[in-house]
Amino acid sequence: MQERALQLLEARDPRYVEVLSSEDTFPENPGEKRGLLVEARVGRGTWTYVGLGLFRQLPAGVPGAYRLLANLVSRPRGK
Repeated sequence: MQERALQLLEARDPRYVEVLSSEDTFPENPGEKRGLLVEARVGRGTWTYVGLGLFRQLPAGVPGAYRLLANLVSRPRGK
């Protein structure tokens, strides 16, 4: 799991919205992993937490990591 995510956001304020989770079938770490991508409205903006290991995935050329990062940085303001 460390190759995908390092710090998953677990206990949190109910205003946080789960944007992305994953399901692992690995025998030693099965089940749904939550807290990969979480966001909350803060004032007039949005706070986004990314628990995915993009620092590992981007240099490795993982296409999904590039798509996710591009979508995150190109989001309209106030959305």
